[in-house]
Amino acid sequence: MSDIFKLKVCIGNANIELEGEGNLVHTIFSELREDGLGKLSDSVPVEIKNDVSDREIGNNIPCEEKNNIEIKEPQIKETSKLPQINTIVIKNLPKTETEWIVVYALYVSEQGTKIFNKEDLRQLYQDSGRLDENRNKNFSTNIKKAIAADWFEIVNNDTYSLSETGKGIAYEIIQRTASSDGGKKARKLISSSKTAYTIVDLGLEEEQRQEFKQYLLSFKGINNMEQVVLIAYKLTQYGVAEFSGDIIFTALRIADLPTSFDLKAALNNAKNLKNYFVSGKEAGMYKLYHLGEDHAKELEKGRGAE
Repeated sequence: MSDIFKLKVCIGNANIELEGEGNLVHTIFSELREDGLGKLSDSVPVEIKNDVSDREIGNNIPCEEKNNIEIKEPQIKETSKLPQINTIVIKNLPKTETEWIVVYALYVSEQGTKIFNKEDLRQLYQDSGRLDENRNKNFSTNIKKAIAADWFEIVNNDTYSLSETGKGIAYEIIQRTASSDGGKKARKLISSSKTAYTIVDLGLEEEQRQEFKQYLLSFKGINNMEQVVLIAYKLTQYGVAEFSGDIIFTALRIADLPTSFDLKAALNNAKNLKNYFVSGKEAGMYKLYHLGEDHAKELEKGRGAE
């Protein structure tokens, strides 16, 4: 982008202000001096050289306010609320898988505020319906490309943070218009979580534990995000106000349900993709949002619950 100059010239009691690109300011000032200022400038020595660069114009003009010279850089508009990831998928906005990686990182890192790992990204690939055999095979390679492009910063072996450069790239991608390629639905693959979770005390009586188990087992054909929403919704009725991966893990064990998926990623995606949760008071904790409560009630109606 060309430099933007603000120029103020004082000749006696006359003040002239010009603003624009360097060459244009130089040309206009020359024309004013030669044709428009006339004898006003005769008593004031003003030297204009046609061979000076844009940045040197001010050095040859009296009464110039050098502090008024501004260089304006293009800015990427950041947004506090991201569009649904499914919208990005439908519009097929990223052009390469490496661009998809950085967009997914924007979501799982909550716009660069949290660190993330490979499984967080892989889970979002799965939840958005884009994880197929080929993408899963090239997954690590695409992450390395993002690191090489300075979009990711390595925290430790498999944990990363989104750099300012990467965040800017991701914002630019999601603000594009729809791609002409069109969105493509990909076959889903199931990835297992390697995160270790701990059973915690939920403060439930035995009768409540049995009731909770029967409640969860009454739902069929729900996905991971819906499952954690139902867990949070029911536990809220028992006085549990905030939720973590350990709490979800404990709840699934109570109900004798599989715990092989990435529980933290499911919570994070339910928050970022669907707004079912909001951040809790402490790091890593989530609180059920009213949209999550509404969705749980819809799921109850769907399985015949009153």
